[in-house]
Amino acid sequence: MIIRPLTIIMSTILVLCALTTVASAQPINDNFSNSIPILELDSTNIATLAGATKEPGEPNHAGVQGMTSVWYSWTATQSGLAFVTAIHDGSAWDTGILLAAYVGDSVDALSPVGDNRSLGLPFLLDTMIFRVRAGQNYKIAFGYQNAPNFPPPPATRNFKLSFQPAPDNDDYANPVILTGINCNPSGTTYASTEEPGELNWGDDLVPGSVWYSWTAPYTGYAYLLSDPFDNLDILVYTGPSLVGVGFIARSSHGENISFPVEAGTTYHFSVKMFKKISARNPFGNRSGPFSFSLGQAAIAIEEPFSPSNFIGPTNIAVSVFLDPSNNNVRKVSFYDGSKFLYEADTPPYSFLWKDVLSGVHSLTAVSVGDVTNVSSPVVINVHPANDHFTNRFQLVGSNLSFPASLALATWEPGELYFGNEAVGEICWWTWTAPRSGTLVLSATQGALLNAYTGNDLQNLVRIAGHAVNSFEWEVITRDPVYVPVEAGQSYQISADSYWVMNHDFRIPSFAAPQGEFTISLQMQLPPPNDNFEKRILLNGTAIRVRGSTLGASSQPNEPAHGGIAQGNSIWYSWKAPISGSVSLATNSIVIKTNQELSPYGFPVPWTPTPIDTIVSTFRPDYPVFAVYTGSSLATLTNISSGPLVRFDAVAGQTYQIAVDGNQANPANLQFYLNEVPPAANDNFYLAPSIFGNTQVSGSNLGATTQPGEPASNAGDTSGHSIWWTWRAPYFGVCSIDLWQSDDWRSPITVFVGNLGTLKPVASGHTGGVTFFAIPGVPYHICVGSDNGYTGNIRMNIREYPYHPAPILFGGLTGTGPGKTR
Repeated sequence: MIIRPLTIIMSTILVLCALTTVASAQPINDNFSNSIPILELDSTNIATLAGATKEPGEPNHAGVQGMTSVWYSWTATQSGLAFVTAIHDGSAWDTGILLAAYVGDSVDALSPVGDNRSLGLPFLLDTMIFRVRAGQNYKIAFGYQNAPNFPPPPATRNFKLSFQPAPDNDDYANPVILTGINCNPSGTTYASTEEPGELNWGDDLVPGSVWYSWTAPYTGYAYLLSDPFDNLDILVYTGPSLVGVGFIARSSHGENISFPVEAGTTYHFSVKMFKKISARNPFGNRSGPFSFSLGQAAIAIEEPFSPSNFIGPTNIAVSVFLDPSNNNVRKVSFYDGSKFLYEADTPPYSFLWKDVLSGVHSLTAVSVGDVTNVSSPVVINVHPANDHFTNRFQLVGSNLSFPASLALATWEPGELYFGNEAVGEICWWTWTAPRSGTLVLSATQGALLNAYTGNDLQNLVRIAGHAVNSFEWEVITRDPVYVPVEAGQSYQISADSYWVMNHDFRIPSFAAPQGEFTISLQMQLPPPNDNFEKRILLNGTAIRVRGSTLGASSQPNEPAHGGIAQGNSIWYSWKAPISGSVSLATNSIVIKTNQELSPYGFPVPWTPTPIDTIVSTFRPDYPVFAVYTGSSLATLTNISSGPLVRFDAVAGQTYQIAVDGNQANPANLQFYLNEVPPAANDNFYLAPSIFGNTQVSGSNLGATTQPGEPASNAGDTSGHSIWWTWRAPYFGVCSIDLWQSDDWRSPITVFVGNLGTLKPVASGHTGGVTFFAIPGVPYHICVGSDNGYTGNIRMNIREYPYHPAPILFGGLTGTGPGKTR
C-alpha cells in the first residue's frame, strides 16, 4: 500500500488542532499549582467554570463529592475576617456554587479554614466567611457541583473578596490597658482571630479572642464578672508573652470569681464567646459586643479556693480576706447559696464548716461594717464518698435516720437500677440485720431505694425495692420498702434519683431528690404469730381475720409458701367444723365464686360477672396463702397455696394456714376464710332421680371431690361436682344444656356404671351434651366447675324419640311391623 506524504501531513495537523482545542477548553487555573493570585480586595474576579475538572488528591469542597473547581490564592496583610461572595448575575440562582478556603502547599495536604456551609446552615450560601492571620497565604477553590439534579455549570461566574480587620486588641501583645481599682471595660469579638500558641479551651468556644491587661494596685484579691447573657469565657494569665504564659483563673457564662493578686503584677485577660446553638445557627458561631467588670475585692474567701473538690461528708475550713480599705467590719456572715451557715464577729472571721454533704455548693461571705460587701462565690464540689459500691457506708442499729445526698453521684459499670425513669446517680450503704424480721426503708423526696444480698456488684440479688417506669411531674412521697431479713445477714442498700418532667415541654427537667434528703431504716418487731408454734386459732365457717406480716420472718425448716424462698409469714390454725369447700382470699382481689363476703365475712347476694371480665391473674406481690396438714414444721403436707386458695375440707380435720407477705408488701392485711357446705347431691349416692323431659337446678358451691370419682370431667380436674341420675322413657337422642346457668361453660359428663367403674357416654365443656339414650338405663350426670368457678346450675333435659325410616312391603307402606295405611 502506498501512503501519500500529503495525507500524513494533513492527519498530523488535524490531531494537533484537536489537542489544542482540548487544552484551550480547560481553565488555566484548573489545577491547584496554577492558582491565580488575588491582588485587590473588593474587586470583581471572573471564575471560568467551563471545562474545569477535579484533579487527583483534591478535597471535596464544602463536603460535596461530585464537583469541579478552579483555584485562587491570597495573602492576608492583616488579621481579621475574609468574605468571598459569588456575585448574582440576575438569572435564577442555582445552589451548585462551591466555595472553600484552605492553608497548605499541595493539593493533597490542605487544611480547611472555611466554606460556604461554615455559617452552620445545612445548605450552600453565596458567601464564605473565614478568619485569617496577617502574613498567611490562603488557597481559595471556586467550584460547582456535578450531580444529575444540577444543570451544567455556567461558563463563568463573578466573585469578589472583601475583608474586615480584627479589633486592635486581637493579639496578646496589643491588649487594651485597664487602670484603677475598679473598671468596666467593653469591646467586641467580631472579626477577632486566634493567634498561634493561644490556648484552646474547647470546641464550645467561637474561634477568636481579644485581650486586656490590668496591673493590680495592691496585694489582695481581685473580682471578675460579666453579664451571663453575653456568654463570655474570660481567662486570666500572667507572663510577658503567650510562650510560657501562666494561667491564673477562669470566669465562664458570667460567673463571678475572685483570684489572688500581687501589687504591681500585670494580669492579661483573654475574652472569647461561647457558641450559642439555635435552629437558625446549629453550629453556634457568633461574636459581637460585650462588657465585664474587674477590680480589687473588698472581701474574698481565701480558703477554700474556687473550684474546690472534696469527698464527703466532710469538714471544710473557711477563712476570708478583708481589704485594708474595708474598715470597721463588725461581723462576717457565711452562706451556702441562700442558706445561712455561720456568723463570725471577731477576727480572723473564720469557721469550720462541718458535715458538708455531697453536692455543688456556692459559698459566699458578707462583711457588715460602714458598708456591706459581698464576696465572689466559691464553688465547692463535694463528691459522695459512698458513690462506689466498694466504698459503701456501714450502718449499725435497728432504728436509724440519717441525711444523704446524691448530688455528683455517678453510675459505675455493673450497678443495677430499676425502671426507665431512674437516673443512675447511686450511693451505697451496708447493714447487718441484728435479728430476723422486716426492715422498713423510706426516704424523703421520693428517692429510689433498693436492698440486696451479695458482696460485689456482680453477684447482687435484689430482695425488695422501688422500680419507676412512669414519669413523675413533681417531687413525690414514695411508699416504704419492706425487706424480709435474717439475723446476721448483711444487706446492701442503694439510693438513686429519678427524673422529674417539665410540664410544658414534656422532657426531663431535673433529677430528684435535689440536695439533702433523709433516709430512715426501722426494724419491725415480729408479730405474735410469727412462729408456727405460736399460731392463732380460728373458729367458724365465715371468718374475717386481721393481721400483719411486718417484722415476720421465716423459721428454720419452714417451707417456701407458694414458692417464695425468703418469706415473711404468720401462722393460723383452723379445725373444719363441717365438710365443705373453703376459700381463702384478701378483700383486694376478685374471688371466682358465686357469692361475695360482706365486711363481716358472711355471704351476700351476688350478681354474675361476665366470664371475660373476671380477674384470673394476680400481681406478683399479692399476699400468698398456704394450707397444710400436720402438727409440726417437719411433718407439714401442702394442700393448696397461692393468692387465692380453694380446698375441700373434711369435718374434724385441723389445717395449718400460713399467710406470707410476698416481697414484704402488705404491712397490715385482712383476709377471709369462708367454708360452704356442699349440696346433698355432692355425693354420688345421694343423686336425685329424674325422668324424661325435665328442668332441674342446683349449686356446685362447696361441692367436693368424692373418693372414686373420675379425676377428669370433660378435661377439668378442679372437682366441685354434683350429681343427678336420669332415665329415658324411650329410645331417642337426649340433649342436655346449661345455657341458663351462672357459667354455661361448666363441664358436664354423662356416665354409666357405678362409682369406681364409671364409663363416660358423652362429655362437653361448651354448654351441653347430646347422646343416644336407651330406656331403663340409669345415666349419671356430673356437672363440675369451670376451673374452680362455681355457681348456680340450671339444667334443661330434652329427649327426642327415635323414629326409624318407613319400610315398604309390596304396595304397602308403614312405620313398623303390622302398621299400614
